[in-house]
Amino acid sequence: MLFIVSLIPVLCLVCLGDKALKKYPVPFYIAGTVITVAVVAVSQTELMRTLPEFVRNYIIGIFSKGSFAAALWCIVMWAGALPNGSAPIKKIMPIRGELSILASAVTLSHVTIYGIQYIKTLSNNIKLGRSFTVEFIMTCIAVVILTLIMLPLAVMSFKKIRKKMNPKIWKKIQRLAYIFYALIYVHIMILYIPQAQRGMTDKYISIIVYSIVFTGYAAMRIRKALVKKNPDKSAVSGVVCGISAAVIVAASAILSYGKAPERKVPDIQTIAAELTTIANESAVTTEDEPSDGTTITSAVSVKSTESTSNGTVTTDTSDTSTETGSTESTGEMTEETTEDTETTPVEEEQSESEQNEESEPEQLQEETPQEPEPVYIYNNGTYTGTAYGYAGDITVTITIENDVITDIQAYADGDDPEYYDGAMYYILPQIQQSLSADVDAYSGATYSSQGLMDAARQALSHAVK
Repeated sequence: MLFIVSLIPVLCLVCLGDKALKKYPVPFYIAGTVITVAVVAVSQTELMRTLPEFVRNYIIGIFSKGSFAAALWCIVMWAGALPNGSAPIKKIMPIRGELSILASAVTLSHVTIYGIQYIKTLSNNIKLGRSFTVEFIMTCIAVVILTLIMLPLAVMSFKKIRKKMNPKIWKKIQRLAYIFYALIYVHIMILYIPQAQRGMTDKYISIIVYSIVFTGYAAMRIRKALVKKNPDKSAVSGVVCGISAAVIVAASAILSYGKAPERKVPDIQTIAAELTTIANESAVTTEDEPSDGTTITSAVSVKSTESTSNGTVTTDTSDTSTETGSTESTGEMTEETTEDTETTPVEEEQSESEQNEESEPEQLQEETPQEPEPVYIYNNGTYTGTAYGYAGDITVTITIENDVITDIQAYADGDDPEYYDGAMYYILPQIQQSLSADVDAYSGATYSSQGLMDAARQALSHAVK
């Protein structure tokens, strides 16, 4: 989890670099600004995709996703809740203002990167006629308010500006920090709860950790204020605040818990069997038939003999289902005087048997239906489609062979990996198995899901015969 990873360098800065930060704060401010500019610049170029995964996630990622800034804000936040005179208070309070300015500087990297994405999403949703999700609207509102609070508080944290302000007015304005801390927690919950409910373990752990940190701070800060007003009830106020914090943490854990949804998609063998059935039915209904409805059968030639008082007469008759040949009789018969032309009953039986044997294979061959060729919906080959996702174009490449998707890949140009990766791994297998772009969307990543499905639908449309 990036927040826990970010706490390590932040605690090292507080414990080891507190004196340097107090005495020479400007180099730290410049370093924070340089980091912000570099992270924003790299994230908007192709260089980001060429970097190793560790660098993207744990070096650039802790700044671009706001984890490092959140860790700094938590240290600043907890400095006002810890008991007066404690060791952490003595360490943090002298540099609390400097830490606030540094936190604001590195927070701008997160605000800028995601602000660009939100603006793109807003513009393209209006252009494409898409509706806005509740999560998107709530996140935009929270980010705008957070930024409007953070910038004045950061400016007033500079010593020169603070000295010029009325102490009472300065203190009243600084109370806006409580709203700022609460909105950070709300912002995190809006983003992480939908993902945790889909069974993402890392997001679920993040929710529990952030809930402990922020609700623990709230409980400690409220208890500190109550004890200051009524020291005799410190034990009672501590118990009440502790129980309240525990209830909130438990509620957040219960509400955000979820399992990955089961996807019921048709098996590719089932689809192939259905296509074969359709092909067989099509072949049966389109069997060759004459236009007049007459059934064609093979002709059979039969020889028969007639006995007369003067000798034996041989006639040849050919029968077909469509035509019968006959010889017109003139009343004269040809007498056969040669014994070689006479047909005996034994010879007649042999002749008929041979003719039947010859005709059987012909009839059998015509009665046996031929295996129909399979009917395919798509052409074989590789096809590509592109559509707009959350904050950039998504390209899907599909390879098809005999109506089976043998390979499917997707590439996102600027789409937020936090949303896009989950949508990609959820949607692409569905498309591959169902041979269709009409699949279930990935909850919490509506725009990335829609972009993937639109791009796949476009690719499949290019492949249709």
